[in-house]
Amino acid sequence: MTDLEANVKILLKDKNQTFQQFIDSNIDFIAEHTTIGEDFKKKWEQLYKKVASELNIPVQKNRKLPSWKDVALRICNLAILTENSDCSISSLQSSSSARNSANQRVSTSIPLPSTSIDQRASTIQTPSHQSSSCSTPSTSLVAELNVQDKTNFTTIFEHLDKETFWKIPVKRQGEEENMIVIDQKIIEFAYKCNYHQYVEKFIGFSVYITGEADPSQSLILDIGDDNWKAVFSESELEDIDNFGDSLLPPIPSDMDKILNDIAKLNSPLEAYKYARSLEHDPIKEPLKAWIVVEILRASNLFLNGDDIFNSQMLEAELFYEVWGFIKNVARRSQISTNGSEGGSKSNADAMNKKRCISAIDPAPRRQMGDKIDTIFYANRKELGLIEVGKKVDQTKEMKDGLVKMPIVMHDMLINLATSKELLRKVKVVGYVINGKGYKISIAVMDSPGGFVSRIRRSNGLEYPSCSEDFIRRIVPLLRMTLAGFTMMLQTRDALVSTASNIQSLKASDSWKLPPTFIPYSPPQKNSTSKRQKTDN
Repeated sequence: MTDLEANVKILLKDKNQTFQQFIDSNIDFIAEHTTIGEDFKKKWEQLYKKVASELNIPVQKNRKLPSWKDVALRICNLAILTENSDCSISSLQSSSSARNSANQRVSTSIPLPSTSIDQRASTIQTPSHQSSSCSTPSTSLVAELNVQDKTNFTTIFEHLDKETFWKIPVKRQGEEENMIVIDQKIIEFAYKCNYHQYVEKFIGFSVYITGEADPSQSLILDIGDDNWKAVFSESELEDIDNFGDSLLPPIPSDMDKILNDIAKLNSPLEAYKYARSLEHDPIKEPLKAWIVVEILRASNLFLNGDDIFNSQMLEAELFYEVWGFIKNVARRSQISTNGSEGGSKSNADAMNKKRCISAIDPAPRRQMGDKIDTIFYANRKELGLIEVGKKVDQTKEMKDGLVKMPIVMHDMLINLATSKELLRKVKVVGYVINGKGYKISIAVMDSPGGFVSRIRRSNGLEYPSCSEDFIRRIVPLLRMTLAGFTMMLQTRDALVSTASNIQSLKASDSWKLPPTFIPYSPPQKNSTSKRQKTDN
């Protein structure tokens, strides 16, 4: 009997456990005695049956397959902990020693730009991972950018045409006019960032890990991110926010008139009756039909004075019952929606950009794009998205709204801006719903100058809470939805009206936005199942 079998025998002795109960009560033990890359499901099933048979414990058959998610996550955490520390973790030590020697993070300095990329005046220190004790990583799986990561985005930055950087003239009272070079300031901030997050993706019994870098390393300037207050002054951020087009475009005049009429009403019942009185052709006037249906639906929720948020609705139910009008505005238009929490194709294409046919090394498996609650698209291009979060979870809101969503929007923008002409015309629209579904805000990404992808955000608008505030809250929500839809239509019109050019693959692309920066990720743990799932 092996030592591992002896340990399992001790765990099972005097305990009449099912296999699922054994898994749930010994997650750490199973993870610590699993080698990365092996078929741990098959291994532990066979081991459990063997030891249970020796102990005369009946192996109960279950119609459901065992749940391995918690074990897979623990294996993932241990792998990352081993990768980033000098700690020894049971049998994972031997399997990760080669990786640690190749990717060990040591105290290293890299050039940091002071006034320009070419003038290196100071250095950034990447701390070494010295630890006297091991601890489980946090659920956010935060990890440090290593030297190779910083070398990679340094290479990207140095190939940018500095003459075309985005410059904004700033003149304050009593001062001479000064030029702010936006790209340069973002690059300097990007060098100061030391952390990124690992994102786990489960496919079957496999765990796939991808890195999410700080948006600044992709030259994304999200004005809603408070980190930029340490880089730009309040007046500079205001100038950046006001540069070019306004955040929201005007909505169609006929819709504007209807919303102005509704704003003069006093109750959900009056809004209900007004919507019923609007004559329209649902085929020829789809937006008018949309506003009639959504006013009827929304006002009907408050006719009895009920607080709809008192009920414990699921996230999907909450979205379709309360916020469905955001998606429904695209009905019978050139814009389509995909609301099944599918992966973003633009994001998947960006992550798999360096994927090639097998040669010296085998071709890596195609990775999935980040899951999004709803994606707007037209002419095979993704134009916008909706992210929904029911629970009040600040960490999730920050991760989804300030990390995942900007990265996905950036990949969408790159996929839309296929020419220098389109680069300054196209926009990506994002809606963020969080805090138990009470509030929504709109985020708009564009590239008004240089290589920067700017994100501007609106304030959060609350959904009506009672019949008394119904009119005052529902009208701004409908205006926001129509403005976002108008931007997506304008982007589609720009796409279909721009001619394609034939050119060499090696032709200059110095005008293009830098690719989304993807940090180093630990080796993937692939399932040995013959049938493997991909993102499509």
